[in-house]
Amino acid sequence: MVKNPQEKIDMFESALQPLFSNLESCIGQISSGLNITTVIQVHHSLSSVGTILKGFEGLPPQEFDAKFISVLQQVSQVVLITLESFIDFNIVREASQFCIVRLFILLSKLPNQDQQDITRDVLSKFIATIMNNFDKLKMTELVDLLNFVSQICHNGYNSQSIYKSEAKRS
Repeated sequence: MVKNPQEKIDMFESALQPLFSNLESCIGQISSGLNITTVIQVHHSLSSVGTILKGFEGLPPQEFDAKFISVLQQVSQVVLITLESFIDFNIVREASQFCIVRLFILLSKLPNQDQQDITRDVLSKFIATIMNNFDKLKMTELVDLLNFVSQICHNGYNSQSIYKSEAKRS
């Protein structure tokens, strides 16, 4: 087991990089036409990213340095871009939600206001993407989404800033 926090983050990045490259390649294949293999590959890559994130849920908040937070932001961008690119596919939406849930668990540990803004931004982009494509969701996805939103409300009860919209802050 790696004890040094910096080594953990380096290992985290090195495990994510091939998955990010694979997702980038899959997104690049959209213009030449999709096949089921590409969609399954996207699902597996996102599921792997989520599983890696799950392994860091026990990390103490004091080990959340700027580099780790930057990696989490990068993960959120990759997941959201992939979701937007493959929004028509149920298995990709589910894998994306799995990643976002894992990110939420990590990001909700962030101590200060600026870092809580990251959480709010990731969640608002995810929910906006899903709601803009509401007609594509299956009933089970709606139930899962409502459960997730309920969990956000429950966890954010003590952090009122999570409920503020971007327009109100400006």
